[in-house]
Amino acid sequence: MDFDHFLVEEVKKRDNIQFFENVAIERFEKTENGFLVSTKNEDFQINTRLLIDASGAQSPFSRKIAGLEKDPKHHAGAIRAYYRNVRGMREDAIELHFIRSIAPGYFWIFPLPGGYANVGLGLRTDVLSRRKVNLRAELQKLLKEHPIMRERFADAALEGDIKGFPLPLGSKVRPISGDHYMLVGDAGHLIDPLTGEGIGNAFYSGFIAAELAQKCLAENNFSAAFLKQYDQRVRRVLGSEMRWSYRLQQTLAYPWLANILANIIADNAYFVRFCSELIVDLRNLEQLFKPGFWWRALKQKRNH
Repeated sequence: MDFDHFLVEEVKKRDNIQFFENVAIERFEKTENGFLVSTKNEDFQINTRLLIDASGAQSPFSRKIAGLEKDPKHHAGAIRAYYRNVRGMREDAIELHFIRSIAPGYFWIFPLPGGYANVGLGLRTDVLSRRKVNLRAELQKLLKEHPIMRERFADAALEGDIKGFPLPLGSKVRPISGDHYMLVGDAGHLIDPLTGEGIGNAFYSGFIAAELAQKCLAENNFSAAFLKQYDQRVRRVLGSEMRWSYRLQQTLAYPWLANILANIIADNAYFVRFCSELIVDLRNLEQLFKPGFWWRALKQKRNH
């Protein structure tokens, strides 16, 4: 909420932006020169030569017009809740817990100011369907029955509601542009397959879309062929990161392998440093699939 408010306030400061609050665009009509977009009852309408859709994971334009249908193998469900008085939290560290019952997903605890925590779990949609998992029930069961978490959440109080949300993952190459439009962020299915994080990729795609929009206006060219540059550049910037994230997510489906990785990380300064660098640049994930990386990591462990 704070971040959205910050963005809105920044937009309002710009005299070259028209910002319309409390307007829900629900109708999209293709025209000869672009799109006519309007509210459900059509009391608000705008013609545009270039539509950039940043309306999130449940974007109707992305699904109905651009044709990006949900693929359960490249989509996840997640729930998030806010708790206070969670025991044993460190304010300077996020927690990712890989628990057998929710593999290849994970359970998280992210510390917030004032003794609060963002708590939740996520799991790929095809796995959810196959196992018939109810995420809300799974979260509550985990907090009450898991031998570690039941102690940590013994005095914790839920603040607000448990919220569920979809995560369209970027592990599958999809067309994210077409005649007179581009899809950015979650609307373009650009969420990281391993972490479920989307805002960084949303920024990247937003920058790329903005730069190409300038070219479109300068050359008066909004064709699908011209806008294909957007897809190519997004794939060049984010593609390898998405592929390696998806591979690592798949390996975490095997608890024995996750345990080996965890044991290596726990007592290995080289690996801890590597994981910290992943936060900045997930493209380093490809190192995990090179024998030389493991030789250096294991050698560091022996010398530690």
